Amino acid sequence: MVTSEHLVTLLSIVPKYSQKDWLSSYESLDTFVVPRSSKKLYEDNEYALYTVTLFAKVVDNFKVHAREKGFQIRDFEYSPEAQESRKQELEKLLQDQEVMRTSLLQWCYASYSELNCKPEQ
Repeated sequence: MVTSEHLVTLLSIVPKYSQKDWLSSYESLDTFVVPRSSKKLYEDNEYALYTVTLFAKVVDNFKVHAREKGFQIRDFEYSPEAQESRKQELEKLLQDQEVMRTSLLQWCYASYSELNCKPEQ
């Protein structure tokens, strides 16, 4: 991710079937796009997430041309503090999940042992 006074990195949500079109056309959507700057970050069943780096002064123009071709462009601002906060929150949630899982298992074992299961005769 590039963020400076003059360069920015945007995220592009590309339909899975349009990935070749994105890769062949993103550089020509505006004259101030950094060549070969698009990288795939993630892909699911329907969409792929790409980055693209360009000059800040042409962001609005690039977004318009990208939308005309069916690509969704999103701004992204990387924040190390926010990333660290999310990481800590995830760790806490995983710990809470494990505590709840252990409690549930103990309850299940206790409840099962209290059942009076007599086979039918």
